Amino acid sequence: MTGALPWPLAAILSPEADLCTEVQAAVADGFTRVELSALADRPREHLEALADSGVLVACADLGVGLAAESLPDRRSRLEQLRLQVADAARLGATVAFVTAPTDVTAEARAYFREGCGLLARHACARMVRLAVRALPGTLLPDVPSALLWLADAGLAEVGLAVDVESDPECLLLAGERLAHVRLPGGLPGPALEAALRGLCYLGVLAVARRNLTGPSSDGMIADV
Repeated sequence: MTGALPWPLAAILSPEADLCTEVQAAVADGFTRVELSALADRPREHLEALADSGVLVACADLGVGLAAESLPDRRSRLEQLRLQVADAARLGATVAFVTAPTDVTAEARAYFREGCGLLARHACARMVRLAVRALPGTLLPDVPSALLWLADAGLAEVGLAVDVESDPECLLLAGERLAHVRLPGGLPGPALEAALRGLCYLGVLAVARRNLTGPSSDGMIADV
């Protein structure tokens, strides 16, 4: 694969690392977009670092959604998620994704569905599309199960955030639900690129900076 990709690349910023440092490193690597963790209370220095860098926030990670907890805990978590969506909107993100809980009981499924429904409307009002992340070990371990859950839940406005290594099948299955693509293993190979082209995907590709090595990476990272 040669030349620049037709999709902008966004650096996945580690939630454990200092955001200001992460943003500076991403800019130094040539990124103009980032994916970051949404916060309920964003420190002023984060806003200043993002503004000074000139990077665009393409997507925000909301963390884990509602689960089978006590009513006070669910209310508290939902309010936190609402604030996180507001943070994503304030930063200019157009997509925010939530991860399902590891609890696979019927009760957890019901609460997660209720939370996503409320959160999707809250996000839509702020010009942000909510997506659910298909992730092994959770209530939605893969794309087929996530699609089935979304259909059963009647959440037509909610998209899918997909982590993909090399198999394009999950992207093809997601189809029009595909809202965000994460490539933790690095840049896409020919099969993934062909699948994305076939889907007419218009979003960004979120990649881990640590997995981009070699002189060819500079040309790939440059915005198109």
